[in-house]
Amino acid sequence: MTKSLMLVVCCITLFCTQSDAQQISAYSSRKELDGKIRRSPVQPHQRMHIGYTFHNVFASQQHTVYRLDNADNIIETEESRTVRTIGGYAFSLGSFFTLTRFNSNIAALALSTDFTYSYLPWEELDSGFAYRASPKEHKATDFTIQLGAPISLDLKLGAEAGPSYNHKWTAGIGGGISPVIAFTAPSKKIFKEAVNITQVAVPFIKTEFGMRTGVLMKVRMLLKCCGPEYMKKWQVFNSFSGNYSLTGKFSTHISLLVYPFSYQWPEYGWWQP
Repeated sequence: MTKSLMLVVCCITLFCTQSDAQQISAYSSRKELDGKIRRSPVQPHQRMHIGYTFHNVFASQQHTVYRLDNADNIIETEESRTVRTIGGYAFSLGSFFTLTRFNSNIAALALSTDFTYSYLPWEELDSGFAYRASPKEHKATDFTIQLGAPISLDLKLGAEAGPSYNHKWTAGIGGGISPVIAFTAPSKKIFKEAVNITQVAVPFIKTEFGMRTGVLMKVRMLLKCCGPEYMKKWQVFNSFSGNYSLTGKFSTHISLLVYPFSYQWPEYGWWQP
């Protein structure tokens, strides 16, 4: 399911890129019509952005233990607690494609696509439970690499609505879904020693604000609801047998995004159609 969604994102990106190329010839042949100045085309690479993200991922750690009492009766004990990542980072590469403008030069509906690479070091897992003798310490014991392909429908205001160079600010809100593949391992050799590989589609909402300082830069705040099952295993501690799971609850992301080619955007103001 997740692989299919990621394939759909790639197809949409390719389709929109081809649409931009078709628009270029259309605009060049209609540069002037009825004495009006037509919008200059924006090349696909000029819409591209790169970004760095700070994030916190929260997950539910659940453990079920089965033990024998003195009469050899099986006793089931269930415990859970919330854990989070310590530090970590993410990189993103993405673009957006204008779907329609609301009879205005400062508002538009757009489709946004990204590819994200996230590194998630977890605080000490398998601790804080009644059976664990040692106290919980704040140190990373397990690690996750998460690949995502978020796609969203956004309302864009300002510079990105054109896109246009003469607008000095941009803002937007949106929501969508992100296909995710997560690799989790007990060491930093994550791809080599992954004990669990999970695929899931995660919904999210976001808001953005930015300004042009030579090139357009913006801050994005994003909230993902729920998350993948990062870990699930048996025989989790000493001679006790039971199951253990680590499942995402929600995550917060603050990103700094830069449009390196936005200085090439055409000027487009209220005086143009």
